[in-house]
Amino acid sequence: MVMNIDLHSHFFPIEALQNPGKYQDRAPKIVLDKDKLSVTSQIGMRGGLGAGAYDPAARIKALDEMKIDLQAISPSPILLFYWEDAAVAAHFSRKQNEAIQAVVQSPP
Repeated sequence: MVMNIDLHSHFFPIEALQNPGKYQDRAPKIVLDKDKLSVTSQIGMRGGLGAGAYDPAARIKALDEMKIDLQAISPSPILLFYWEDAAVAAHFSRKQNEAIQAVVQSPP
């Protein structure tokens, strides 16, 4: 059996980023307007992102349409927080990693 695998794709776990906890002042700006997402951090902006960028169900539908069987997802480079103090970077990295882990553990 041949599998189509995508090894490079970014996912924006907006729920994790919209609830930044104690680092509210360091959080990226998240704007969701008419199913289009814009994310702005201290080092960049990604705009006009469709639902597949942040909604697991929409992502699965898009993968099915593209006939991709498996996809590795990771945070966008503008959300890696390497420019921040270690505590801030660890906080946001943990929130994103936990959110992505929840996505990949939920069926399908």
